[in-house]
Amino acid sequence: MWLLLITISIAATTLLNKLLGFHAIHRHIFQCCSRRSDTRRQTRFENLTRYYCIDRNVSNPIGPQDPVTFNFGLLSSTKTIIVEIPANSRWQCLDHCHQTDDACIQMFTILTGAWIFGGGYWGERPFPRPIGREIRDDFGTFGKNVVQGGGRDATAELSFFSNGPRQLQHQVCSAVQDAEMYPKLCSTPAWIRLGLVLLRRGTSAMTYDWAVQRLLLVQIRAIFSGRDYLERHGTFTGLRWFFFPPPRWVQKFEAWSQRAISKAVLRLNLWLGVSVLGIKGWYPEYELVEGTKKL
Repeated sequence: MWLLLITISIAATTLLNKLLGFHAIHRHIFQCCSRRSDTRRQTRFENLTRYYCIDRNVSNPIGPQDPVTFNFGLLSSTKTIIVEIPANSRWQCLDHCHQTDDACIQMFTILTGAWIFGGGYWGERPFPRPIGREIRDDFGTFGKNVVQGGGRDATAELSFFSNGPRQLQHQVCSAVQDAEMYPKLCSTPAWIRLGLVLLRRGTSAMTYDWAVQRLLLVQIRAIFSGRDYLERHGTFTGLRWFFFPPPRWVQKFEAWSQRAISKAVLRLNLWLGVSVLGIKGWYPEYELVEGTKKL
C-alpha cells in the first residue's frame, strides 16, 4: 500500500512539473516566462561580474567587484580568445587542469598589463610577449598580476590547439550573462522559481545574489563536465600518515585523486542540474557561429 502511494505521489509530482514547464501555463502562473538568450552570433561578453568561484582560503576573495571581458571576434582565427581585465579588477580563472592537448592553451600571449600564468608573475612590457602553454594534468590558473599591475588594464591572447575550448568558454560566458534570467526561465522548475521569488522579497539583496551565484556555479560545472576542464577541489593526502616522506607511488595516487575528485564534483553538479534544477550541460543557442562578425 505504501509503495503504491509513493509511486502515485512521484508520478503526480513529475506530471505537475511537466505541466508547469509548458510555456503557456508557466506564463499564466508567474506572469513572465523567458527563454535563454541566443548568443550564437555574439562575439563579445563585456564586464562579466559573476564569472568567479569564491576561494575560502583567502581573506579577500575574487567576487562581483572583479569583472572580466571575453572577446571571440577580434581575430579571424577560430582557435583564439582575447581576455580583457579592466583596471582595479583582480579576476583570475578557476584553478583547473586538462588531460588532453586539445583542451590546453597552446600559447598565452600578454598584450598589455601584468599577468599570472604557469605559476609565474609576469610584469608589464611595451610589446606583446608570448609566455608559453598549459601542460597536461598540471593544475594552474591565469589572471591579473595585482602586485605589479592591479590598477591598470590587462589584455591577453589565448590560442588553442582546437576550437573546442573556444566553444566551451562561449557556453560559459553565455550562461554567466544569463544568470539573472534563470529565475524567469520556463525550464526552471516551478518550486525553484517560487523559492527564489520568496527569497528576493523576504531577504536581503545579498542573500538573493548569493543564491543566484550558487545556481550559476552548478550551471558552469555542468557545462565543464565531460569536456576536459577539471576544477581543483582538493587532494586525498591520508596516506602521508603512514608513508613519510611519501614514496613516488603515493605522490602518483595523490595526483590521481585530484583528478578523480574533480570529475566526481563535475558529474554531481551535472546530475543535480539536469535532475533537479532544469539545467543542461550544453545549449545549442550558446554555440558560437564561427566567422561571425564582431557584435
